[in-house]
Amino acid sequence: MLTIRYYWCVRATLDDIPVVISRTGWTGEIGYEIYLCHPERRDELWDRVGGERVGHVSATTWSPRLDENIGYVWVPVALAPPGTALEVGSPLGHIGGVTASLPFVDPGKRMPKS
Repeated sequence: MLTIRYYWCVRATLDDIPVVISRTGWTGEIGYEIYLCHPERRDELWDRVGGERVGHVSATTWSPRLDENIGYVWVPVALAPPGTALEVGSPLGHIGGVTASLPFVDPGKRMPKS
């Protein structure tokens, strides 16, 4: 196991792919970042560390107007069109979700006019 001091970095290899690993965590969580030394090997690196995960949730909240949870997610462009069904991992297990266009509430701005 690699030991890295907080806010330090080391050169390493991941399955013979040269990388730099840094230990960060400005959010208060212990975190690590992997920097690729040779960009042409990006697909190889992603296959080793990405697995089945294809995106992440960046923010969530309850919408009183929609009477449901909403969130901002980052997904590859191929999964971004409105109406794409997604499965989102959470501490409560996997939850179904559907992509929507922005703004997802009142895109014609009709509510303020009423």
